[in-house]
Amino acid sequence: MIFSFFRRLLLPIALLTTFCLGQGNLRADIPYILATDPMPPLVEGSYGPASQGPAIDLVSEVFSRTGNSIQVLIHPWNRVLRMLDFGRLDGILLVQHQDELNDLLLYSLPVFTSHTIICYDTRKHPNFEYKGIESLKGYTLGLIPGHSPGIEKKADSHQLDIENLPSIEAGLRTLGAGRIDLLIGKEISISEQMKDIPQSHFFSIWPVPLESWDMHIGIAKNSPASALIGDINRAIEEMKADGTLEPYFTITQPVRGEP
Repeated sequence: MIFSFFRRLLLPIALLTTFCLGQGNLRADIPYILATDPMPPLVEGSYGPASQGPAIDLVSEVFSRTGNSIQVLIHPWNRVLRMLDFGRLDGILLVQHQDELNDLLLYSLPVFTSHTIICYDTRKHPNFEYKGIESLKGYTLGLIPGHSPGIEKKADSHQLDIENLPSIEAGLRTLGAGRIDLLIGKEISISEQMKDIPQSHFFSIWPVPLESWDMHIGIAKNSPASALIGDINRAIEEMKADGTLEPYFTITQPVRGEP
């Protein structure tokens, strides 16, 4: 009877052990969940699951070279940060180094360089000139949280007038309506979204970016994906060597020089 009892006890333990050991193999069939804020044209679609855009294609290719896949969600930046903090994400699709995220994220090797620019309405400010952060005093700045963390910190430290906006599209429409003086954000996103704004022929972009920074795949430290960071970096190196990254460098190149 004792033997029978232990046999009944050991069988479920053996099954559970087999199941747990097999998780590494099963993981490849479960997409890792990455989030991003709206980044047209790099990520296309409204809030919720996203499936299109060169940034998704790029990161999907990186993960596929590790034998894994991803699912991408689009949310406002502050919600992305909350989800990351609560352990509901495996990472952030593309992100620049930010001190406040260092406890939460591992950063991959850089995949391309992005640029922050100033966009203004020539009807309101025909003679606008940028001569350093101090020269922005007296203007209302439109900022999209997470797009330009360096400029956000400088604007805050210099006590500039800031209007936080949910997206580049909303920022351009607010600029056209005259409710902000300057829109600051990612060059590629502003350039792309201007095509859909009727007043955009009145808009101009200051010829030199305010800042430039590398974009990385951000992997949550508390996610199983953290074990892949070495494989992810090797995949990025392979893509640089075989030319797969070249199209992404092309679409994100500055068109107005360096800061």
